[in-house]
Amino acid sequence: MRIRHKVTAVLSEDAAGKYKLFAPDDALAEVVLDGMTEQSSGSTVVPALTTFAVPFAAITDARGLLLRGDGDFSLALNGGPALSVKRGVSGAGGAVAPSARVFLEAQLTSVEVTAGDTDLSLVYVLYGDPLT
Repeated sequence: MRIRHKVTAVLSEDAAGKYKLFAPDDALAEVVLDGMTEQSSGSTVVPALTTFAVPFAAITDARGLLLRGDGDFSLALNGGPALSVKRGVSGAGGAVAPSARVFLEAQLTSVEVTAGDTDLSLVYVLYGDPLT
């Protein structure tokens, strides 16, 4: 959801607010908080070496994405080339992280996830349709 509001600080010389030193004005800048009205989310298992198109459902203007997979995968955005998403290595022992994650905010027209050599448990959240 997108919320817009104007600064409403009121400074006055008296408790009743009769003698104002500062009050709201239409010329003041708005504060805008971004938000979205639609989302498509779920979880699925993508078989090894196959591609899953993240469903847009009712979203007509996608603006962001969160993906979490339990293995490495490839990600293609807006019909572009595939990008590799890998689980990181953490700690002195070099332990592999339990999941690979992507969070981004961009205008999206398509999102395709391709599993690696093993089945991929995938959680996805796609959001969009900002308030105007």
